[in-house]
Amino acid sequence: MKRSCLVITLSASCLGLASCSYQSFQSFHTTPTEAASAQTLAPNDSLQLARQLAWEAAVLVQNPPHSGDTWQEARVKWRQAIRLLEAIPPNQTISTQAKQKLVDYQRKYNAITQRLADEEMAVDAYEQAQVLAWQAAVTAQNPPHSLQVCQRAAERWQQAIHFVEKIPPRTTVS
Repeated sequence: MKRSCLVITLSASCLGLASCSYQSFQSFHTTPTEAASAQTLAPNDSLQLARQLAWEAAVLVQNPPHSGDTWQEARVKWRQAIRLLEAIPPNQTISTQAKQKLVDYQRKYNAITQRLADEEMAVDAYEQAQVLAWQAAVTAQNPPHSLQVCQRAAERWQQAIHFVEKIPPRTTVS
């Protein structure tokens, strides 16, 4: 009985310490976007943070192909950078530079959005092809079959091939 009380007391103490250390960790470590949303940034700070986010997005998508999650993460970073640049008032000395970056970042955002769409389409087509190929294989099991069964299996194979041919190049499943 004493032992179980001791275990419960120690467990509660450890949990209390763990939650305190986690809360202090959170208060000292905020991400750039959390910091930006917590306060209004000076135009120079907005430009600098936008550049940092753009750099992170560019590094993230080096050496493709990448999963949809990676493309989506890069897309979010480009969007955050764009929003920061859009928030810079036109009467600032850096507004010309911000506008130039904005055009470049929007172009890259659109390219990443297209890559994400291609990746999602590729994965969907690949999954459809797998299902159809499996159905064709199951249909053709245990021969001999009637002509109708053979034709159904052949149709499924053709459909599977069609989906494979729809897979865009430079994707994870191409």
